[in-house]
Amino acid sequence: MKFSIIFKKIFFLAISIFLFPLVSASQMPDWIQIRDRDGNKFFMDKNGKIWTSGKPEFQYKPASLKGIDYYLHQSIELIKSHYKIEGLTLLKSIMVMPVTNNRVYKAQCKASNEIESFIKREGSRFKKINDCASILLYRNQDKAILINDKMLYSIKFPINFRILNKKSREKIHYNYHGLLLAINLEGIDVIMNNEYLGCDLLIAIDSERYSSSISSIKKIITNWNIKRGYDTFDRKILEKKPNKIIYSYMDKFFPNYSGFEGIYYKKRYSYCLRTISSRKIFLENKNKIHNIVKSLKI
Repeated sequence: MKFSIIFKKIFFLAISIFLFPLVSASQMPDWIQIRDRDGNKFFMDKNGKIWTSGKPEFQYKPASLKGIDYYLHQSIELIKSHYKIEGLTLLKSIMVMPVTNNRVYKAQCKASNEIESFIKREGSRFKKINDCASILLYRNQDKAILINDKMLYSIKFPINFRILNKKSREKIHYNYHGLLLAINLEGIDVIMNNEYLGCDLLIAIDSERYSSSISSIKKIITNWNIKRGYDTFDRKILEKKPNKIIYSYMDKFFPNYSGFEGIYYKKRYSYCLRTISSRKIFLENKNKIHNIVKSLKI
């Protein structure tokens, strides 16, 4: 039994075997449309220059080696079109990719120059834009790596995902960031009429930053228990260390939602991660889900 989660928008994910041109009714008569191996569509003029739409075409699609030319040009066009947060997010995502070949290196050099120019142009406005562009994503084979460069954590999960919600609060001596992800463990669910019909797993990551260092895991557990409020979960401790504790849990009542829960801290930061799925999916995919939890780095 899968969750029924309906979305009004969907990111387009299509991987072709080869990079190939598609002749179409493009913006200029002598341009050709290109679809790269990561499923992105863009145009190329007769001089070989790449043209992208300059508009957000997806929500948090990971940058990848297969489509790095597209992601680089799209990030620049987004900023030019005043989609500054989206453009900076893509530039920073390119910057955190592993340098596996010369294409990545050249793209990162260009991205670095663009970010430096962007900082100079924006001046004092840059900090606020940069804080909003904190969720960085890149693809490594069949996994997506997410880095939150404001709250200083990273996590790895299957490439078929959707960011459902993100929220943040900021005070003088306190920062909060929350993220909710929907994951498909085995592949992409059926897509009809541009609507995404379901997922196997939800992942909630809440993080906080304080003005001073945290002294013990016990205080952090108490803090998150108060903020989460009452629940009906039966918990079993799987791992306990000075700076973290990980549980498996099952809700006492039908439909017996199950998953893992982790509480962590490092210096001034604390984190609470929870996976949520049906009991059936949890039992069938327990190791896969546990690997996602273990991939969290702080």
